[in-house]
Amino acid sequence: MTQEAVACPVSILPLAHANAARLWAIASAPTHIPKALLDRYLSEQSLFLTYGEAAIILVGRRAGWIVACDRRPGLPREAVFACLTVAPDCLASDRALALATLFEATRIWAQARDATRLVGPIFFSTWWPYRVLACDHGPVPWPFSGECTEGAHRLADYQMMGLAVTDRFVSRHLDRRWPPWWALDLLERWLRRNSPITIRRIDATECLAQAHSIFAMISDVFAHNAHYTPLDEDTFKSVYLAGLPEQGIVLGAFEPNGELVGFCSGSVAGPVGILKTVGVVARHRGTRLGMGLTYQFHRELMRHSCTQAVHAMMKDDNASNRLSGRVARVMREYVLLGCSLD
Repeated sequence: MTQEAVACPVSILPLAHANAARLWAIASAPTHIPKALLDRYLSEQSLFLTYGEAAIILVGRRAGWIVACDRRPGLPREAVFACLTVAPDCLASDRALALATLFEATRIWAQARDATRLVGPIFFSTWWPYRVLACDHGPVPWPFSGECTEGAHRLADYQMMGLAVTDRFVSRHLDRRWPPWWALDLLERWLRRNSPITIRRIDATECLAQAHSIFAMISDVFAHNAHYTPLDEDTFKSVYLAGLPEQGIVLGAFEPNGELVGFCSGSVAGPVGILKTVGVVARHRGTRLGMGLTYQFHRELMRHSCTQAVHAMMKDDNASNRLSGRVARVMREYVLLGCSLD
């Protein structure tokens, strides 16, 4: 065991590019979080600092991570962690001591901000990359496009810190040949044959024109997710929505009067299409509209010559996973981990 590991000096630093560089110097910057998000959120001008508190906690040059606590009224009193970084040569008892010291410093920091739970990995909120890979069944290699999760190698570190699984998620896979995508789409259209709703593709220009409606719909859908925190509309437009049409496919479901009542988006990566988000306004839930968006998304994938589809990163107990489970098998499993601070 090294002398530094015995001492385990702890530094609690404000968000700043220079301090983030100290964290990345322990090993390297995370590859699952886009650099633009790292630059935007890990700076003195971080948007998060307008409504929350965050810090970079380092244990010498052995380990560190980012912790954050959203202080807005009405939200759960929980602190989140992300970007755990451990020195490559930090092994065995050296590693265990560094991680235990990091956890204890985080516990004290979080309790001082009235947090009663610690959970992660979540990069500030579930609008941005979160989850850690727990099990990989294939066949699509990890990570697929948009699969912004930490690798399975990190799971043992969290468990070494005494964190337990709090939430489970899955990605599912299906092949174009069975069940046949064209048949699923035809069946759905027949089941909804008397519906006045039209489902069609949306381009970048229409996405911007419908930005307010998409924001309201996705915010309502995401509000039912675990660990949800609100996002302001301007940030949604400039960061989240701006990249959707570039990713591949965006579909909208419209009433005869042009009102947007359903939405889905995904991407294409070679022969694989990834369905990422499906949302339907409250009054149309239970009407098979989510099924219609999903199966017509598959139809769009056929136009891109895709032979495989992934229904990406769904909470294990939500409606999307239940719908997906009728036609697709589990491909990947993910978890969040945490503990009570009471």
